[in-house]
Amino acid sequence: NTVQRSVTTPSQFTDLFISRIWDSCGDGCDAFDVRNSGPLGATGVNIYAINGYLGFPTTCQGFFDVAVPAFSFVTLGTFIDVLSGFNDYYIIIDPDNTILESNKTNNTACGGLFCSSPPVWPTDFGSCF
Repeated sequence: NTVQRSVTTPSQFTDLFISRIWDSCGDGCDAFDVRNSGPLGATGVNIYAINGYLGFPTTCQGFFDVAVPAFSFVTLGTFIDVLSGFNDYYIIIDPDNTILESNKTNNTACGGLFCSSPPVWPTDFGSCF
């Protein structure tokens, strides 16, 4: 008897990443794209956008149960000022690691002290609205 095992290759997974961040209204609101370069769509994705000052989070917005189609992207608008020159920002896709992906190292985008060396990354998302 020969037992066959199916092997899942990275090309059969989702790959989510932040592909663009921009000022969408000129004052106090920004937007970002979450792109999926994999052949499988992703559903139930949680994403958090956080801004802060001097490495301390001040505002967090959660995006829950987001669907990102295969080989496509979704645009998410925030009500927080992510790109302000005075604030730090941190955006994380799937912080609970529930989505099977080929690459988990590209699930964050950050600026300011949240990107310092070593980074000061927030881990508590309980205050997100």
